[in-house]
Amino acid sequence: EKDGATWASLYLHCAFEALSGMDWRVRTKFQLNLLRRDGTCFKSQQGSDVFHKDESGWGFYRCIPWDDLINAENQLISDDSIRVEISVAPEQVIWTKAGGK
Repeated sequence: EKDGATWASLYLHCAFEALSGMDWRVRTKFQLNLLRRDGTCFKSQQGSDVFHKDESGWGFYRCIPWDDLINAENQLISDDSIRVEISVAPEQVIWTKAGGK
């Protein structure tokens, strides 16, 4: 990073299994919550995007500074793991024939 900080990122990937000869688009709203060991929310970020077969992922590149993530006072790491709660609300799903409408 330009500022010398290292960041942890969180991404959401839409893993639709496309039908043969079909394209898909999914418009969604989502929320990613980074949880403390006790289950309380430390940080929450919301977003919306249209996922499709050529761009099936979206996220927060600079979600939390690495130093904040590993800071024991923040109580985010337990047994070398972090807890992330993700809520996804699909708003519209569109299937079309590949190359058509």
